[in-house]
Amino acid sequence: MHIHDDVLELYLNEGLESAFVSKVESHLGFCESCSARLVEAASFMDQMSNLNTLQSAPDGNENRRLARIATNDPATIQQVNPFSANRTDVCVLDISQGGLGIHSSVSLWPGNFVKVRIRSAIAFGVVRYCVTRENGFHVGVLLQDLFSV
Repeated sequence: MHIHDDVLELYLNEGLESAFVSKVESHLGFCESCSARLVEAASFMDQMSNLNTLQSAPDGNENRRLARIATNDPATIQQVNPFSANRTDVCVLDISQGGLGIHSSVSLWPGNFVKVRIRSAIAFGVVRYCVTRENGFHVGVLLQDLFSV
C-alpha cells in the first residue's frame, strides 16, 4: 500500500495530525516509490513558486536586491530532497523576501531542497551555501515558497 498524493502534500505542508506523521515517515523510510513521489511533489512545489529574486548578480558578486532583517528566531529544518525524516533545531539569523540566513548544528549540502518551520509559517527553499562557523554552520537558503500554518 502506498501513500496518496494528497497525504504527501499535506505532509510537506505540515498539515497532517501528529499521530499520522510518524506513520508516513515510517513508510517513507522503506518505500522507495513513495519517497520518489515525495521528492517529485516537493520539486513540483518548487517549480510552481515562480519567485524571481536572485541572491547574486550574473558575475557572481554579491548584490542583494532585498534588505535583510536581523532576527534570532528558533526554527526547525528538514531535508525534503534528498528526503530525511530528521528535523534539526536551528536559529534564523536574518530574513528577507527571498532568503534566510540560518545557524545550524549540522551541515547541509548546497542544492538540497529543505523545509523550514519558523513561528507560524513553513518555508520551502534550496540551500545555496553552507559555511563552517564557530559552534556550527551558517546556511543560506533561497526561498521558493512560504505558507502560513
